[in-house]
Amino acid sequence: MAIGIYKIRNLKNDKIYIGSSINLIKRQRDHFRSLNLKNHYNLKLQRAFNKYGKDNFIFEIILECSVEDLLKMEQYYIDTLMPSYNIRTIANSNLGTKRNALTKLKMRNAQLGKKISNESRLKMSAKRFGIKLSDETKLRMKISANNSDKIGTRRSVSKICPITLNILEVYKSIAEAGIKNNIHKNGISNCLAGVAKTSGNFKWKYHE
Repeated sequence: MAIGIYKIRNLKNDKIYIGSSINLIKRQRDHFRSLNLKNHYNLKLQRAFNKYGKDNFIFEIILECSVEDLLKMEQYYIDTLMPSYNIRTIANSNLGTKRNALTKLKMRNAQLGKKISNESRLKMSAKRFGIKLSDETKLRMKISANNSDKIGTRRSVSKICPITLNILEVYKSIAEAGIKNNIHKNGISNCLAGVAKTSGNFKWKYHE
């Protein structure tokens, strides 16, 4: 019985739903049964399913983990991937649940009409999971965040083989690289900032 984090992905627009389960196979079956019967509890996901059709939705396992780490890792992926179809932004959220700093900032900025910078998001996630960032990494994150603010991240990026270190492809922007490789753009940004080594099994760097 597989335990872990999963996503339901819309193949048409790459929007996702993030969830966790102690029985991933059963959870997949339950989701699609409810969606096919048009009585799924998540109205966002149900409406998208009705619009695009069942053939355009797939269930993907992101991570297998222990029961003890389940909610922590679900929250991590919700914070990092920002799933469009999740109604709740807190893993297994209920009234009275204590919100983490990133969620509080999201709510406050939403009221003010502001967006959270990629730099702030990465710092909060690192702090929450006990990851100590070096001064060099912080500087790379700041540079990456500043570059991301420029005209929708219109800076070319290279996809690199992690074994040979050869450049495989060059893309006009992080967004284009994410779409063409079915990778969330934040994962690529993490690599460019030096926070992560790979995203989608590839290395990434800005194209000179």
